[in-house]
Amino acid sequence: LEACKLLDKNVADFELSIIGDEEEDIIEKIDTFIKEKVTNFKINRFGGKEHDFIIAKMKEHDIFCFPSSHSGEGHSNVINEAMMNTMIIITTRNGFLGDILNNDLAYFIKEKDSEDIYKTIIEIINNKKEAKNKAIAGYNNLKSNFTVSRISKDMKRYYFELINQ
Repeated sequence: LEACKLLDKNVADFELSIIGDEEEDIIEKIDTFIKEKVTNFKINRFGGKEHDFIIAKMKEHDIFCFPSSHSGEGHSNVINEAMMNTMIIITTRNGFLGDILNNDLAYFIKEKDSEDIYKTIIEIINNKKEAKNKAIAGYNNLKSNFTVSRISKDMKRYYFELINQ
């Protein structure tokens, strides 16, 4: 949200949607922050929603920001869904994120660094073609490496190798 404060001062026509459950103890803090610090663009908060709703919202947005600070972050399905929807991805290299994404597919930010998020969004705005190319490359990477048909071939091969040992 701190990045929103910077964007609010410098970027017109920006919209942020937050989907996911929010802890009771921070809801009021977020509400107050938005009312006091963000005035020039729209922030939508939807709370926890069903999968179909989330996918529909992804189709309405260009950028997917996943600033994970969890050092054990796994292969998050939401990253796959963002790639499948040719979204521009902003994330950290925590956990497996740096293994499934690279600089050709996503924008990497420092952990817990609002200014880095802000600077990355400005870079995307200023270099839309490059950003869209990364999103398309992410989609192509997903289709080539992480689909059921692709993975099932590898799994069959591994199983046969185990059986034949």
